[in-house]
Amino acid sequence: MADNFSEFQAGMQRWLNRFDQAGGNAMGLIARQAYINAKTNADSAPNPPVRMTVTRGPNAGKQYYKYGPHIGSNNGPNRGTGTLLTSMTYSSGRRGFGTYTAEVGAGAVYARQLELGGGKWTSGVKYPYMEPALTTLVTSGQLSQILAYAYRPLGG
Repeated sequence: MADNFSEFQAGMQRWLNRFDQAGGNAMGLIARQAYINAKTNADSAPNPPVRMTVTRGPNAGKQYYKYGPHIGSNNGPNRGTGTLLTSMTYSSGRRGFGTYTAEVGAGAVYARQLELGGGKWTSGVKYPYMEPALTTLVTSGQLSQILAYAYRPLGG
């Protein structure tokens, strides 16, 4: 009787490699979708600049851009310069067997205050954009779809 244990081990190793690759791909897709959701949330109230012209003084005739109030009264912060949006990043990676990470963040100085409130704003005022992005990922079924796609039958 022939021993096929080495073939069995090789087959299991191939399956583990495919499973590991699927986990990494899933985290990349999850991070990307959370990033897209957060950007959509943060960009929900545009604040386009208005072109103004200086009418008096030594700079008369020169043009500049003026933005409206940055914080809206009911609908959260307006997009003025786009600093928050351009500071958003995402990444994913592997930290060991079966441990994968997905990270989404914003590097703007005021990003945390915007999400959690605080600073010079009235107490209790906050305009979350990251937390709702993650909630949407789960409640809309996006997370399930990403995982089903990443772990579709791995084949032989």
